[in-house]
Amino acid sequence: MKDAPLAAVAEQIVGPVGATILLLAATISCFGLNSGDILATPRLLFAGANDGMFPKFLSKVHPKYATPYMAIITYASLIFIFSVSGSFKELAILASASILLVYLAVILATIKLRTKKQEVSVKPFRIPGGLIIPFIGIAAIVWLLTSLSKWEILSTVIFIAVVCVIYFVMKKVKSNLQKEIKFKN
Repeated sequence: MKDAPLAAVAEQIVGPVGATILLLAATISCFGLNSGDILATPRLLFAGANDGMFPKFLSKVHPKYATPYMAIITYASLIFIFSVSGSFKELAILASASILLVYLAVILATIKLRTKKQEVSVKPFRIPGGLIIPFIGIAAIVWLLTSLSKWEILSTVIFIAVVCVIYFVMKKVKSNLQKEIKFKN
């Protein structure tokens, strides 16, 4: 069970039943995660298209089923392309690296919000230890990201660059449309 180290540990501690339970729980967990992702991500694309952050065609709704069918088709197509273009290990590493960058952004936003003076009616929750926990999080994320190979870093940077280009192009298109509407009025 070299490919499933947690199951191997469970088998050593509880026996074969432990390994089976752990693998079954992992399977159910992965199924739940993927089911939620399949339902949620196309709707995020749809909402982004409605807000002008993504191309407008993603906001099309099916006339009979009232679902964002173009967002669903686009998402499924992208997932298919990513799935056949690399191994599971490569995709898992890229997904992990991407989510680590999201976590890093959240931690940095937390630090900024924590240092910002603002009047609030309710006392906000603060983790004991001040900025120690966020800095530990930053250090852990940087340490994990430094373990990526050059190809994994390049792939992640390319993916982020493509998403940024789409975002800025759509922002420019939206700005131009707003200017045209103001000009016509």
